[in-house]
Amino acid sequence: MRRTLTLLFTLMAFRARAQTGFEFRVGPEITFTGPVDYEHSTGGIHPNGMGSLGLIYHPVPYFGLEGLVCTGAPESYLELPPSEGGGVYSARISMARYMAGVEGTYPAGRWFPFAGVLLGSSVARYTGDAYPSDDGKFTWGLHMGTTYYLSSLVGLRLQAAVFVIPNVSNNSSWFGVDGQGDGFPSFAIGIPSSATITQYAAGLAMVVRFSRLH
Repeated sequence: MRRTLTLLFTLMAFRARAQTGFEFRVGPEITFTGPVDYEHSTGGIHPNGMGSLGLIYHPVPYFGLEGLVCTGAPESYLELPPSEGGGVYSARISMARYMAGVEGTYPAGRWFPFAGVLLGSSVARYTGDAYPSDDGKFTWGLHMGTTYYLSSLVGLRLQAAVFVIPNVSNNSSWFGVDGQGDGFPSFAIGIPSSATITQYAAGLAMVVRFSRLH
């Protein structure tokens, strides 16, 4: 019995060492933004593609520390409802997310389902006028999905995520306002307000491990 337990714990320890280490991932994702309700106007960001880079460190097989960078160039807009005269103002912006967090995973053969929490910042930059502007906002998110390993070193990761960005002003680079405050839609002048932006993302990434699976 003692020999059996010793062998079992030895195999578990070997499996844990085999599945620890770093993972690098890169791939596209598509982001959808829900309606953003401001005073006297509705904001939004059109669906857009983003590039994603991530690095995950697994000190143990079932737990990981993750860093993530996503960038894209969506079009945002503010719209006045017809009851108040109508009107749409749109702008092309650059957007980036810088996130870090933790994720839990449960290895099951070649499949590695996971779920995690992310904290960080989302930054919008507007460069359409002579005075560029930047606006970074605290962001938190949740994500889940699974990784399937094609080999001991390479896999495919499918994931879905939600990102919440509180306190975003409609008088900012998120909606094409430059560094001097110019560009705020004429129908909204004098009534800037803030609201929460919620984004939903789905993506497929190539994963490369720096330690083999056994």
